[in-house]
Amino acid sequence: AGGGAEEEIREIGGVKLLILKAELDAKGLRDLSDQKIQKLGQGVALLGGVEGEKLALILRVSKDLTSRYDAGKLLKEITGPLGGSGGGRADMAQGGIPTSRWPEAVSLLQKQI
Repeated sequence: AGGGAEEEIREIGGVKLLILKAELDAKGLRDLSDQKIQKLGQGVALLGGVEGEKLALILRVSKDLTSRYDAGKLLKEITGPLGGSGGGRADMAQGGIPTSRWPEAVSLLQKQI
């Protein structure tokens, strides 16, 4: 892990949710999300990469949960109200929000699970 990553795993209704914020660019974040979703096994992972005032987001849903959760749709639900954007596939989506809105993004995601 680089740049002081804060990582937390919560469980909501039997679904593991990994929350991680690090000082990484979008590519570093993508690589890290590959490792994290593999380690998590089954679950949902939200990773935030701090790039100054902007926060790059990656949302991953393990393959066995994509019938329940669509990462692309989930990310839109989170970023929309926070003045950001996002979208992607059922198992992985990317977007961005203002860095200061990270705590809100986390709580919005928790409500969706």
